[in-house]
Amino acid sequence: MKKTSKKRTTQFTMAVLILAAVFLISTALARAETLYTCPVTDDTYIDFDMSDQNYGTSDDVLVVDLKNYGFAKFDLSTLPGDVDTEEIEKATLKLWVKGVQEEGYIDFYLIMSDWNEDTLTAQTIPDIDQGYFATFETTDTNVNQLVEVDVTEVVKYWVEWKAYNYGIYIAPYEANAVLASKEDANSLGSTSKAMEIEVELNSGECSSECNGEKGDKGDPGEQGPAGEKGETGDPGEQGPPGEKGETGDRGPKGDTGDRGPKGDTGDRGPKGDTGDRGLKGETGDTGSRGPAGQHGLQGYHIAKTTRYFSLYRGGKVTYSVKCPSGKKVIGGGAFTNSSKVQLTGSLPFDDGRGWSGYWSNTTSTNDSNSKYEIYAICVDQPRLIVKPIPVPMPTPKPPISIKPILPIDPKPPITIKPIDPKPPTQSPMPIITVPPITIKPVPIAPNVPELPKSPRLTETNQLPTFRINR
Repeated sequence: MKKTSKKRTTQFTMAVLILAAVFLISTALARAETLYTCPVTDDTYIDFDMSDQNYGTSDDVLVVDLKNYGFAKFDLSTLPGDVDTEEIEKATLKLWVKGVQEEGYIDFYLIMSDWNEDTLTAQTIPDIDQGYFATFETTDTNVNQLVEVDVTEVVKYWVEWKAYNYGIYIAPYEANAVLASKEDANSLGSTSKAMEIEVELNSGECSSECNGEKGDKGDPGEQGPAGEKGETGDPGEQGPPGEKGETGDRGPKGDTGDRGPKGDTGDRGPKGDTGDRGLKGETGDTGSRGPAGQHGLQGYHIAKTTRYFSLYRGGKVTYSVKCPSGKKVIGGGAFTNSSKVQLTGSLPFDDGRGWSGYWSNTTSTNDSNSKYEIYAICVDQPRLIVKPIPVPMPTPKPPISIKPILPIDPKPPITIKPIDPKPPTQSPMPIITVPPITIKPVPIAPNVPELPKSPRLTETNQLPTFRINR
């Protein structure tokens, strides 16, 4: 009996060793495949101009700046169930670009809540992380080509926190491009390809499969309540004041100088004679016509865009609107209907082609799907060149010559002859001799100086040419 029992124990031990060897060999063979493909399960886009429309069955994923934004979710169940984040060597997102209408950038963000391509619209946007984790530039060379984006850290995050695999948000910046969706994977034959993530694992590494399967990581527990705020400590004692420095000696005050005597007031000079009033000058020529005024504002237009977005506590967001081609902004504004989000800035572009609004959630709670509006007042502003109007040259007038007044010849003295004597019956009248009257001649008027000539415009003082650049 003892020999039989020992034989059975040996057989049982051999069987266990054989099974263990088979398990290790099969695991090693499975690990030999280091590349895994994670297919897309949901891909769609939204349109802010048609906020209630769903595009889950569309052949395209449109990404157009300020209008269309893409969404994609991937199946990571193709990875080994016990894979660890340290085993992930690299993860690459592959997208097929069908067309590029405008070059720009495409940014990628983490989606933080669940969604479904059959029900998603611009009015039911899920929560989006605030910072983009990757970006690539779209150019004409990307058309009908696969574009690869490094998403290694994102896949590690999803592997460690499986419950938060909600996919990625595809946001264009000044770009207008078309990506292939899974519905279009077969419509263009072998030249088309749906989005997928290719994961490369470390080869030859033995992780937890050597010790049995690793269980899924549990969901994070609810955050505990915040502790009570401690009481403010008593203020410390005030230190003693420092010693006051000695006051320096005050310098002696200088002597006040003697005040000088007041000078005598001079005699007032006699009032001069009022000069003769000069001759009235001739009326000058009419001045040249001034340049034409600038044209008023033309092509008035209001550009406006509306967004719906969920802004986390402490998060910031910026939206912009552009003027149509050939117009520039003269004003604008921004608005939100959220009571938790504050408008922190509303400014025009540096090049004057649009307007930007800046919002910030300064509260301690998240904001959900609020409305954001921004508009720009745009006008045409063509370049205006004002040409000078030629100024006619005035004809010089001859100087005015005033002839002097001729001198008056002095008259001879007047002699009054005596009256003949009357008859002797009357007393004779005495003869009165009047001295001669001398009349002085009027002095000759001095020569009147030549009047100044009218100023003449020369080539150096003509009107300048005005040029207004817009």
